[in-house]
Amino acid sequence: MTNKKLTFSVLILFILFLCPILFGTSCSFKDDTDIDDVKSSDEGEVANDMDEKKEGMVEIVFFNEGAEMKYAAVGEWVPAILGKMVGMGDELRTFEDVSIELLFTDGSVIKIAPETHIVIKDFGMIESTKLSTSTIELIMGKVRAFVSPLVNKQSRFVIETENATVGVRGTDFGVTHDLNTNNTKLVCLVGEVGVQSNDETLKDNKPIPVKQDEAIVVAPHVALPKPVKVSRYEVIRFFGDMEFEGVDVEDRLKELRSKRRRKKEEFLEIEKPFRRMK
Repeated sequence: MTNKKLTFSVLILFILFLCPILFGTSCSFKDDTDIDDVKSSDEGEVANDMDEKKEGMVEIVFFNEGAEMKYAAVGEWVPAILGKMVGMGDELRTFEDVSIELLFTDGSVIKIAPETHIVIKDFGMIESTKLSTSTIELIMGKVRAFVSPLVNKQSRFVIETENATVGVRGTDFGVTHDLNTNNTKLVCLVGEVGVQSNDETLKDNKPIPVKQDEAIVVAPHVALPKPVKVSRYEVIRFFGDMEFEGVDVEDRLKELRSKRRRKKEEFLEIEKPFRRMK
């Protein structure tokens, strides 16, 4: 009996001796698990941060004296400065005989004609996917845009007016917006542009493609008309005072025209057998 009591007492002491170790180990294991969870969570947040869009900057590469810019953070109009960077929310305006040219980090260029006011609503890129978004609001006046071919197919370059949205991918075109009539006119010089009315009350309001040497006028509360061919005289009249001066885009324009020509030739070659079958 005494031996049994002794054995039982030793067992109790042994269990009491192991308890702190077991509980301590258990606690330690739990702590390690929590740390790992936090680490993995932090790594996820870092990965998400890397995938977040980084706000881009736009450089003023040309202007005439009298051009003005307004930083969103400051809220006051100041004279434009060559080489100055502007970004999301900033505004630029010109007056008679005054123009500005902006160079985007993707190589796109916008010329702001005299008596024009624009806002850079959005400009940025996700580095990992090269997905870029650029949105320019044309409040009044005229702009010409040479848009570099976008690397990511989901990227977009948009010019908005009060009554129209213009979306492009690798093209050269011009847009005007008249505050008096609220009409928006677009002329496509190279490539193809998609135009859509901003009037949500219109039925079947779908984007309409406007091709090279075509124009379209978007009027308020009216369904989009079909684009019309423009003469060489109309093109010269529209783009005559809109030559790029701060950036040489001629070589890139030739390359863009060449690509469009090759695509058209390839399409015609593919289409030949089908034409013979008709």
